[in-house]
Amino acid sequence: MYWIKIVFIINFTLLLTCCNTDGNSSNKTNTTAEKDTTHILVLPNNISKNNKLVVFIDADCLKCVGTLVDWKAFITNYDLLSKNNLDFVFYVHTSNYPFFEHINNSKILFPVAFVNDSLNLFQTKNQLSDDMRQNAFLVNSNNEILARGNPLFSPDLLNRYIANIKSF
Repeated sequence: MYWIKIVFIINFTLLLTCCNTDGNSSNKTNTTAEKDTTHILVLPNNISKNNKLVVFIDADCLKCVGTLVDWKAFITNYDLLSKNNLDFVFYVHTSNYPFFEHINNSKILFPVAFVNDSLNLFQTKNQLSDDMRQNAFLVNSNNEILARGNPLFSPDLLNRYIANIKSF
């Protein structure tokens, strides 16, 4: 029983530290939400042609999954589901998607469908870092990045996202 507790504590500690959210990342990217039409987000052809809020979630990271509660509040508080010209694309990569679905359906109740990215193609093709503060994008109908960065972590980004969304 003692060894089971130790293994659990080690696994839990590793899970909590799996997400890189410190500012010391060697793979830093632009943290501003300035319009950047020189970069195109790589999305599958079957993704909508509307303006999109695109988010990548590493569902093997407990902190990352926890942000879904904040994303749900963001979408609800700003009544974003009623915007006909804004689509939501939440890519989820996890080693256990059925377990993630169970957590969502029993605890989070996220109002938007997820894209199960079991092969992690979205993160790979777009060369995303492990820093969850950088894995959210507001893109136009041509997939040009209008804003990059997670507005849940920055009031300035939040204001920029909302201003862009209102202009759609």
